[in-house]
Amino acid sequence: MDNEEREEAFFAFFKNTQPSEGGVKRNVGFVPDGLLLETFTLLRHWARVSFKDNHELGLYYTCGLEGTARLWKVSLEVALKRFYTFHLQNGTAFQGMSGAKRALENIKRCNINPIAVAGRNPHLFDVTKDTLERVFPGIFSKVLMCGLFSDGKPSADRAKLLKDENISILVEGNLTGLKHADPVRLWVILVDAPWNQLPADEPLPPGVLRVASLAELEGLLSTATIMPTLGV
Repeated sequence: MDNEEREEAFFAFFKNTQPSEGGVKRNVGFVPDGLLLETFTLLRHWARVSFKDNHELGLYYTCGLEGTARLWKVSLEVALKRFYTFHLQNGTAFQGMSGAKRALENIKRCNINPIAVAGRNPHLFDVTKDTLERVFPGIFSKVLMCGLFSDGKPSADRAKLLKDENISILVEGNLTGLKHADPVRLWVILVDAPWNQLPADEPLPPGVLRVASLAELEGLLSTATIMPTLGV
């Protein structure tokens, strides 16, 4: 299935699934770190200052939590505690990715209800919510936390959380979210970046659509929203 066929399948899914809020708005989840927030640039700088880590920025985007623990040559528990400290110390320093705020504002006007789905320790809820409200004021109706506690135990099942919140579309900047894709129940929109490329012979899973940028995502959701009104 090429990207054009995937887009057609996504439009059909969008048309045939009911919006979440009184038949008007559709819940769309956004994973903020690395997609909307400059998290990994800030994390890399903090790691350099805190314990002289010199790894390349791209590795932080691709290795995930367990990979970061290996990168730092520490246990998962120590890495989680470092993440927790990092977020507490740098909550007011986070900035939005270029064009993210404008794209989200325009997406929200398309009868979309944006919900943040953060893969963070639930104890960071307040600092995460404050960061998102400061950087993207009035955008997110809700902030969901589905990371790990500092002992490595999962705080929530992300797939169940998405289902319970009636989220039918998840926007990701990383490959980790692709496992949740289901062409019948949940589409994952992958925003293209150097760190989320697959091998040339490995296709995207069913229920995943790649877009070039947040601006293209904005156009995709705008088109999907108005198509039913045009009888398409």
